Amino acid sequence: MNALFRRGVADRGSLLLEAIVSMGILAVLVLGFTVSSTRANATQHTGVNEAISSEIIQGELENARATTWSKLGTLGAPASGMLPSGMAAVTSGTLAPSKTSTVRGLSATIKTAVGWQELAGTSGYGTKLVVVDVSWSDTNAPGGTRNRRETSLITPGVGEVAPSTVRGADEGTVPNAPVTTTLTATVVAGPAAKASWTNVPSATSYLLQYRINGGTWVSSSYTILTATVAASADDKVDLRVQAVSPAGSSPFSAIISVTMPSAMVPPVVSGRVTAATQATFSFNAVSGATAYIVDQKLGSGSWTTLSSNQTALSNTITSTAGTDVSFRARATNASVTSGYSNVATVTLPVPPAAPAVIGTVSAPQEGTFSWNAVSGATGYQVESKNGSNAWVVVSANSTALSVKVTGAYAEAVSVRVISLAGLSASGYSNTATVTLLDAPFAPVRQLMGNGWGGYIPSAAGDLNKDGKRDLVAVDRSSGNLWNYPGTGNGGVTSSSKSQIGNGWYPLYPRFFGVNDWNRDGREDLMAIDGSGLLWLYTAKATFSSDAYSPRVQIGNGWGPLTNVVGVGDVTGDGNPDLLAIDPTGSGTLRLYPGNGKNSFNTTIVLGTGWNQYRAVVPIGDLDGDGNNDILALGNDGKVWLYAGNGAGGFVARVQVPRMTVGTNSTFIGPGDMNGDGVSDLFEVDSAGNLYFWSGNDMRKALATPW
Repeated sequence: MNALFRRGVADRGSLLLEAIVSMGILAVLVLGFTVSSTRANATQHTGVNEAISSEIIQGELENARATTWSKLGTLGAPASGMLPSGMAAVTSGTLAPSKTSTVRGLSATIKTAVGWQELAGTSGYGTKLVVVDVSWSDTNAPGGTRNRRETSLITPGVGEVAPSTVRGADEGTVPNAPVTTTLTATVVAGPAAKASWTNVPSATSYLLQYRINGGTWVSSSYTILTATVAASADDKVDLRVQAVSPAGSSPFSAIISVTMPSAMVPPVVSGRVTAATQATFSFNAVSGATAYIVDQKLGSGSWTTLSSNQTALSNTITSTAGTDVSFRARATNASVTSGYSNVATVTLPVPPAAPAVIGTVSAPQEGTFSWNAVSGATGYQVESKNGSNAWVVVSANSTALSVKVTGAYAEAVSVRVISLAGLSASGYSNTATVTLLDAPFAPVRQLMGNGWGGYIPSAAGDLNKDGKRDLVAVDRSSGNLWNYPGTGNGGVTSSSKSQIGNGWYPLYPRFFGVNDWNRDGREDLMAIDGSGLLWLYTAKATFSSDAYSPRVQIGNGWGPLTNVVGVGDVTGDGNPDLLAIDPTGSGTLRLYPGNGKNSFNTTIVLGTGWNQYRAVVPIGDLDGDGNNDILALGNDGKVWLYAGNGAGGFVARVQVPRMTVGTNSTFIGPGDMNGDGVSDLFEVDSAGNLYFWSGNDMRKALATPW
């Protein structure tokens, strides 16, 4: 039953208090104000106050009992010393921890505290101790004050619904201790004992105890209705369980015993390398086993399970080269699993390094590729590719360190190699690629006109300012000087020729273009008269019938020299220069560097033996290296390139392949006549035919000398 203060006791206190008060008033009226009556009055007054304080306390306790259980506590911390030492204060309630009140003239201070005392063996169940302290002023008391304190335990009864004045109706019933559960057990794989028990409605958890082979009981708490206890082969496992709730625990169930099956023999494992990055492990079938648990370990890593229920008797594991691959297995069935097998370990081979491949063009239509010998390699797989075609295996396992690959002219051929060593192989080497030589190119001589036998032609630049280079020529019969406009495709137009001078022949048996001699942006002419004097004719800014300014003599003694030509700037100083052959002896080639002031710097001897050539012709930058070059035309019709070195000299000659000129022809270096950026060559044969040789064709021929 609830341990509550009864209302009847408080009522009796109230009647006593009323009687005392009535008696006190009557005594005052009868006795009067004497010394002895004064003492009686004081005593009577104290008794009245005690009675009033008791009434106040009882009222506060009744209020506490009427408070809902969950709200029974103070609004804040109670006054110090109100609760027994170690008792926790309940401060999440509705009662005031301190207040003042006046009851029938007594002004009192009322302090309230609520403490919690949990019942042993429970969680959330217990009593609340309510302490009420009333103090008031009294001159007859020591220190001038008196106080009265009373306590009450408020708790719901076990197994009963708490009264609404003590606990809220939604706070439920305090439960009784749970009943005993029913336990069953079976053997499962592991081996292990699987325990199951019936549900007890009032239980909040279950305490399972087990012992193995009669050993010490081991306890574990569960909130579910099943648990598994690991054991070993042939072990006897005893189990029991009890239900647990806040109200207590049930008795243990009856002990259930299960015996584990006997051990299974583990399999025997072996392993081998089956590919460059693969190891295969196999093991024997074990009697009684229905499946196998297999684990792997790579290097120094941890064991990982590949399969927990496989029936196959082998596994292939892939990893990186050089890795130690380990494998183990266990045999199993529905109730028992063997121990681990032996650990089989194989080391995946480290492949050899890939070689470094280089390639060169060894013939116009052949590339030769070679590579270094690789330590540990027993052979090499060689693959080639022509152009954008697919790779082709040239050799699957060659011991050679080179290979030749053929292809079409100008085709790119590639080779890559793999080092081989047993089951392992390197990755591909670098891809070496060479571009085979272009097909041999032969310059083509193009006929551009005829009737030139009676003329002496020369380069003139773009004399008529139409954006195309022209040709000037002296008519030997009339001595007139004519300009032949260029067509822009390598030819000149005779029908549009313009007379730009007269009296040039026989005054000048030789004349020639000298580029922009005075550096005014226009190309000029020079002429050598019969006396060996050298004359400069500079082009005017506008084209007319008088295209050149009056002549200026810039030298003498030029009569004995042959093959005098303007070669542009071959010294690199920005000034055009002249070349000439002194025919004395075997023929000395001399360079006359222009100084930009209508005269020359010191003559430079470039070599001898030049009488072997029929003509020396300026050809601009034929080889594309940025320096002006010359062509030497042999008496046998061969054409030789002397490439300029940019410092006033020429490197060793190179024959222009597959090009033959007439042995009785004359030649002019007119510059770029077809607009392709490369200087060209004119040839006038003994019949007076004018031929055009493309400089770009000669450049292509030089690039394919085979």
